[in-house]
Amino acid sequence: MKQLTRQRRWLLVLPHPALHRHVADTLQLDSLRLHEVATTQLLLQAVWQNPPDLLVLEACEQHMAIATCCRQLRTYFQFPILVVEQGASEGERIALLEQGADDVVSYDRGIADLLARCNALYRRVERQLRRDPAAHYMRVRDIALDIAGRRLLFPKAQLNLTLPMTRLLALLFSSPGTFIPRQELIQHVFGDVTPYTDIRFSTLMKTLRRRIEQSYQDAPVVVNVKGHGYRIALTNPYEQ
Repeated sequence: MKQLTRQRRWLLVLPHPALHRHVADTLQLDSLRLHEVATTQLLLQAVWQNPPDLLVLEACEQHMAIATCCRQLRTYFQFPILVVEQGASEGERIALLEQGADDVVSYDRGIADLLARCNALYRRVERQLRRDPAAHYMRVRDIALDIAGRRLLFPKAQLNLTLPMTRLLALLFSSPGTFIPRQELIQHVFGDVTPYTDIRFSTLMKTLRRRIEQSYQDAPVVVNVKGHGYRIALTNPYEQ
């Protein structure tokens, strides 16, 4: 059996006992760091901490909830998503694909089929990255956001980011030019909105904007208009 492409950072699996027994041990290759999580909430946290090279996502129940998870991931991440399903209807399988899954395979197809599909997804991504190493970056104007590397890339400079800065910019980059309310940004970055997180957000935004200005002086990147929120500037509007 052909093994998975080597030299990969992470492989995440959302395990079901049956899936874990038949799949997880097989995927635990020396060259892969296999990380397992038990809920979609933990999955999203783990992906932000360290985006994987491939996600194997089990959907033996609650297929539409898994489809929603795929859509949430696709807003920010481009790594391949393979869904292992059991008992899904045709409509549910279609929804999984339309919401962001790259492939959907029935649980009873067997381990050889699953591994072959993982290999195929790996190869597809590798070909894309060979053609364009920055293919998975989020872009606005001449600025790129590398979520996995936690970097903001300018034409002649780059800025290393913390995880909260990366999450903040990712939400803004996902809707370029659109004002996003302050509370929505706080919820996305910190998970709740309290007086404490509001202060943390103010400090985070102030630090981020100052560091961007030091690295990129052509035009403002993050624009704030009171009563509307924050957005990524598409042109050069010096708004305060």
